[in-house]
Amino acid sequence: MSVTLQKALRILRTQGVEALVKRGGNEITGALSALITLRKQPQFDNPNDLLDFANDCFGGLIAPFQVRNEILPLLPVVRALEPKTILEIGTANGGTLFLWTRTATSDAHLISLDLPGGKFGDGYAIWRIPIYRSFAHNKQRIDLLRGNSHSTLTRQKIVKLLQGKQVDFLFIDAGHTYNDVRQDFEMYCNLVAPGGLIAFHDIAEHPKASGCEVHRFWSEVKSQYESYEFIADRGQGWAGIGCIKWNPVNQITSTVSAQIVSA
Repeated sequence: MSVTLQKALRILRTQGVEALVKRGGNEITGALSALITLRKQPQFDNPNDLLDFANDCFGGLIAPFQVRNEILPLLPVVRALEPKTILEIGTANGGTLFLWTRTATSDAHLISLDLPGGKFGDGYAIWRIPIYRSFAHNKQRIDLLRGNSHSTLTRQKIVKLLQGKQVDFLFIDAGHTYNDVRQDFEMYCNLVAPGGLIAFHDIAEHPKASGCEVHRFWSEVKSQYESYEFIADRGQGWAGIGCIKWNPVNQITSTVSAQIVSA
């Protein structure tokens, strides 16, 4: 990464986009332009290459808050679905949103919902909005919503954006208490198409002091659906991804569990 881009990133992180613009100069403005040209990046046939790019580009500016050996096996599962509509609840650093744009179809519609000042992920700064919008490539569309996922008004906004379409892939990574994740599931699962996927982050058991209780809800819901579980280390104390194949009639099916061993 160039010294100019490093300087631009440092200003962005510490002072925000307005400070960067005020600095002026061709080099700085050129670096800012580089930040918002992610749409030119290729589709990435190899999930490892995609994850490497997301982790390393722009000095980790959009690095996903994920364990590599957990998100990596999920990517081909999502890609095989060929999702045309994706809803992400909890965007934070933007890393997973970028990953979904490169695993969805070239004309996919992606909706991101994030709570400013939320406890988990802490929301994202306003200056990140043009960067996240630049993730769209080809004919993709990205809508960024900032609000409480538990609000009926927020849900109504999402329904309006969907314009009658069903969601192919729902990624839940917002509030992490038992009630938070249960409410997110119950409020949005019926927007998902039958046979679509619903994934939850942080299903691994966390220290009690963290307040994260996603594992409690996951232990209840995974037995009711065909499910996939990606946890690198049962004792890692965070992360873990659980994914179910949505069946609106709640048919009991067998559970598929995948234990991923860390390198």
